[in-house]
Amino acid sequence: MISARAETPPPQGSAEELAALRSLLLQLDYTEEGVCRHLGIRNIFEFQEKRPPNYTAEIHAAMDVMVRLFIATIPVEQSLAEKLLPPQSLELFRRTGFLKPDSCDPAAMLYPVRGLWLASDVLWKPDDPGSADLVFSAMTTIGGEYLNSLPPTPCEAFLELCGGSGVAALAAAREGASHTWSCDITERSTRFAEFNARLNELRNVTCLQGDMYQPVAGLSFDRIAVHPPYLPKLETKYVFRDGGEDGEQIVRAAIAGVPAFLRPGGTFYLTGLTSDRNGKRAEQRIRELLGEGHADFDVALVVIKSMAPADYCLFEVAESRATPEEASALEKRLLALEIEQLVYGWCIIRRHAIKRDPFTARRPSNDRVGWRELSWLIETEALWSDSAVYAGAWDTHPLPGPNVECFVTRRYSGGGWKDISCTMRTEYPFKVEISGPPWLAHMAEICDGRRTVGDVAQMLVDGGLIGANPPPMEFLRFLRPFATAGLFRFQ
Repeated sequence: MISARAETPPPQGSAEELAALRSLLLQLDYTEEGVCRHLGIRNIFEFQEKRPPNYTAEIHAAMDVMVRLFIATIPVEQSLAEKLLPPQSLELFRRTGFLKPDSCDPAAMLYPVRGLWLASDVLWKPDDPGSADLVFSAMTTIGGEYLNSLPPTPCEAFLELCGGSGVAALAAAREGASHTWSCDITERSTRFAEFNARLNELRNVTCLQGDMYQPVAGLSFDRIAVHPPYLPKLETKYVFRDGGEDGEQIVRAAIAGVPAFLRPGGTFYLTGLTSDRNGKRAEQRIRELLGEGHADFDVALVVIKSMAPADYCLFEVAESRATPEEASALEKRLLALEIEQLVYGWCIIRRHAIKRDPFTARRPSNDRVGWRELSWLIETEALWSDSAVYAGAWDTHPLPGPNVECFVTRRYSGGGWKDISCTMRTEYPFKVEISGPPWLAHMAEICDGRRTVGDVAQMLVDGGLIGANPPPMEFLRFLRPFATAGLFRFQ
């Protein structure tokens, strides 16, 4: 284990100093919109992905100084910084702990994310491993994926586990949650989260130190969010990064606690790593972690990336996170655990508000998937899981979803062509392809938004394409996978 970071304390400051800091940041237009406009990027999370290995942009304006110091975390010549920043700026940054004493060398990151200003430790680099309890930046690509899954809508009680800088809890507090909690196992992260709450004048946030759910024992929540350490490692070195030999050590603990802490109708969001193993898919394994009461929950897994163990271990070497010998030993261990694919993405679990059948779903992600698409998936699957509700779809008016494609497969046999199957596919909201009988193409044509499902079924009967008078629920069960994939809409 790398030692804890003690030589660089978290940022601090009086109420007056933090008020002055907020005023300075606004004066400099140091907001997400201002920084992105200056850098020519779409969002703050693109900086890490698109910047060169050593950020050396020329410094011509105050924003260049701010980005270099507090986002790229590279020192700036003091005389140049003093020339471009308002008077007394450097002294204010030193008093609040963002610059090292008597220098223009960054002591902490300071950056705008989701309407907040956040502090975290300086960038983690292979040649500067920092500390075991390093507070990881929330403006990374994976940080953006985490935040992108969380709806910016009000709720009563919001819990963030493995909180780090507290970004999700703070964003929820700003976006309408009555009260939020941020929990982390390290004291350093807890102190950073407390500072960030003060910096953003958020008084409806409680920051607690402890292992997983232990600090909030006895409470329950409408939403739980967690971005746990998830990298498979034979030896844990960094609290913020390493997730045990299969990467699931913290993931399992987070999911196992859901039945005790998530309220009826509440939703759990996890961005991290699970695995397909021993012939069992990751979403099935997630359901098993919920225990005996799993039937009270829906489970959806949206896959951003998956890797075979060998590919993952090669990637670890390429990223200088493991030596070839360490990677070889890790690969052997992953294979011994019968892991077929390491699956990175979003796990969403919702507790039923009413009694109904549960669903378990898996979808591939794409560049357009965010909290709206994830919410659509949960709501649509839930609707079609309740037979008492979706029976009413018989009288709705179906039509194809936007940008749906339809392909008919024909086979030449006995001197002529014969239609043998039809495939429908879409890229949005998720990339899905479903094959069915050849008359599916004709059904897609007559689903024009004017006819009811019952009318469509009768037209297929009249055309001799399906058997006479199919039971409504049987026909609706046939339509269900097309509906939950977004291939058909019902209005």
